[in-house]
Amino acid sequence: MMRDWRASDYAVFTEAFDSVWGYEVSNDPENPSRRITAEVYVAGALMRSDFIKVAETEDGKPGVLLCAAFSDFPLPPASLTAQAQAWACVIQTGEEALSKTREGRAELVFDERLNAMNDRFKTRLEERGLAAQAELVFLIAHPEGRGQGLASEALAAFDEECVRRRVKRAVLFTDNHCERRPYLKKGWVQEETEVWPESEYGPNFVSYAFVKRYG
Repeated sequence: MMRDWRASDYAVFTEAFDSVWGYEVSNDPENPSRRITAEVYVAGALMRSDFIKVAETEDGKPGVLLCAAFSDFPLPPASLTAQAQAWACVIQTGEEALSKTREGRAELVFDERLNAMNDRFKTRLEERGLAAQAELVFLIAHPEGRGQGLASEALAAFDEECVRRRVKRAVLFTDNHCERRPYLKKGWVQEETEVWPESEYGPNFVSYAFVKRYG
C-alpha cells in the first residue's frame, strides 16, 4: 500500500541507507560518520522533493521510500517550508560534523563531485532536447521491504503523478553501486554515462542519467 511520508519514516530509511551504502564511508558499522552521512543524504532528498511516498509491507511497515521533485530546486531560503528549513538544519549540522573526520571529509568531497556530475548530465540532456520536468530524486528499499514488489509499486505511483501533471520527461541520476533493474523494467532509458577517473573514486565507478518519456 502506498501512503504519504511520515516523520517516523526518517529513522527507518536512514537506517536503510546505512545498511546499503554505509560501507562506502567506513567498514566499521560503529563509525559515527556512517550514521551522519545517512542522515544528511536522506534529509537532502526529502528537502528537495515535493512528492514523497512510502510503500508499506503487508504487515504495515515502511518498505520503500520514493522522493521526487516536480518544482525547480533548490528553492531560495525564504521560500522554504518549516519542514524544509528543519532538513536544512539537519544537513548543515551533519556536514559540520563530517568536516571534522577523515571519512566525513572524503564523503563531502565525493558528494560535491557527484552533484557536479549530475549537473553536467542535466546540461547535456537539455542540449540534446531531453530536458525533464520532473526528477526521481531518491528511491530506497528497507531490507525488510525487499522482494515484495514495493519498488515497482512506488515507481508506478511516480508514473501516475507524472501523467497527472502532464510531464513529458522525467530524469534520475544514479551509479553502478545502485540497483538499476527496477528502472529498466519500468521503461527508463539510460541516456548518459560517464566513468569516473580512478583518482577520484577508485576503479570502476560509473555515473548514469536515465530518462523516462510520457505521452
